[in-house]
Amino acid sequence: MELVFPCLQSGGLFRSADYEIVAFRGVVENAAGEKTLEARVRLQNPCPLCGARHEYAAAELPCPFEAGDPGGRNPSGESGP
Repeated sequence: MELVFPCLQSGGLFRSADYEIVAFRGVVENAAGEKTLEARVRLQNPCPLCGARHEYAAAELPCPFEAGDPGGRNPSGESGP
């Protein structure tokens, strides 16, 4: 599955399926009943926008279904408009 990643240098967005989950602590629920995914995600290849190797907390990543069209794909994952 492709995720949407923000470049930590330029702020631009791109899609990639080339990542690994490096720390997975599961779904955590706070006192208000809100659930968040506690995990870290690392790109397996350099960022296509700046060339750095980024690592993110899962909460830092935009929802791939709501992120618009980074990388020339629509939210369904198909190429083109």
